[in-house]
Amino acid sequence: MDTSPTAHLRRGAVAVAAGALAGAVTLAAPGTTQAAPPMPSGYYRGDVTSAPIADTVWFGKNFTGSRVVNNTAIGWAFPGAVYPGRSVQDGAPVIVVDYSGTAVGFVRDELRADGRGGYWGRALNGTTELLRFHLTR
Repeated sequence: MDTSPTAHLRRGAVAVAAGALAGAVTLAAPGTTQAAPPMPSGYYRGDVTSAPIADTVWFGKNFTGSRVVNNTAIGWAFPGAVYPGRSVQDGAPVIVVDYSGTAVGFVRDELRADGRGGYWGRALNGTTELLRFHLTR
């Protein structure tokens, strides 16, 4: 057994590294819980990909903490709550934009990171997709 003055530090470092590795393996294992995408912050330009004509009335979203507001042809409208959650379509981790309590309370947006700092989004009514969009900086 190593009894040098720094032996306990090496043993501690090995234990921490082993724990971190086990955590990484656990996260990567099939059937484990995936993390939600990173929370958006600031302004994102929006492009409706499923119905491009909608780009004439909707221009993007501005995220501030757990809130969002949409940039539209009528001005800033349709505020909502933003939080990590699960997709109602496939159970995958998403960022939820919840409009309940507003004029469009039947709509729920689900955002997934695009890997380039933006988000792919789906606007849903229940589990029915209304449209798809892309948010970019």
